Amino acid sequence: MLPDMGLTPIDIKKAVEALRRARPAYSDILAFYGEIFVLQEKSAESLSLSAGRKQLKPRNKTEGDFPLTSPSEIEVDTKAADTLLREICQITIRLGQGNAPASAQSLLDAVSRGNIATQSLYRSFLNADFKNGEKQAAAIGIDEPFLSFVTYHSLRPSLCAFARQAGTFLAESHRWEKAACPVCGSRPALAILEKDGKRSLFCSFCWHDWTTQRVYCPFCGSTDSEKLKYYEIISENEYRIDTCENCRNYLKTVDRRKTDRDIYPALENLATLHLDIKAQELGFENEDMPLLENPDLRR
Repeated sequence: MLPDMGLTPIDIKKAVEALRRARPAYSDILAFYGEIFVLQEKSAESLSLSAGRKQLKPRNKTEGDFPLTSPSEIEVDTKAADTLLREICQITIRLGQGNAPASAQSLLDAVSRGNIATQSLYRSFLNADFKNGEKQAAAIGIDEPFLSFVTYHSLRPSLCAFARQAGTFLAESHRWEKAACPVCGSRPALAILEKDGKRSLFCSFCWHDWTTQRVYCPFCGSTDSEKLKYYEIISENEYRIDTCENCRNYLKTVDRRKTDRDIYPALENLATLHLDIKAQELGFENEDMPLLENPDLRR
């Protein structure tokens, strides 16, 4: 299973429907991503069951020397990613609007004809080789952000599988208190307060989760309670926005103590885009959130 939630495909479908009922304004985007997340979970299951899959291992690290790896060093299951890429294109053709269906069809055609080397595409993305990404997108007549969107979500099961394996190298007693994921070095996208009050952060890239202290800014390390505040959402009491006056960053938080819904963090991240807008209106920011780069969807 993907490491950010421990839900089955059936559980994810139920979580999508529960959120669509609770947040009807997000019905289309949740339906779109719900299909992608279910396919990613199924792909993750095949990764874990594939005897021929290349063993994913982080480079050797000594205690205190983190992150364990970087996106450029993550190995992926190309075959699984190729299958998922085609499926994501098909979903976008069916549910997209504007240029999205045409872009998805162009990408699907280019892959089918062998006009684009997916292994090179994946490696360019992981290496943050934006010039090559732009070149590949231009060669098939689509925008680079759309190509990056499809590429990221095609790779996500491999990224999460790597994060799950790499996470075993982290001592359970070790508390990671820096402004980056201990596995891949990306910034956190979401926080969750568990039923017992424990606070977990979720990586915006590989979705590894790690425990951190409650009164703490994961971006600048501040523990000054005068600088660390949160904004509660009266009509949505399971959500809040944690902010830091010191570095002007924010992090959305889901409080499990205030809801009995199954929580799939990547879905919660999507169903709270209005909180991102509110936080930005208040003068706070949070970067490196690939799930927010969406193709146009039918309204």
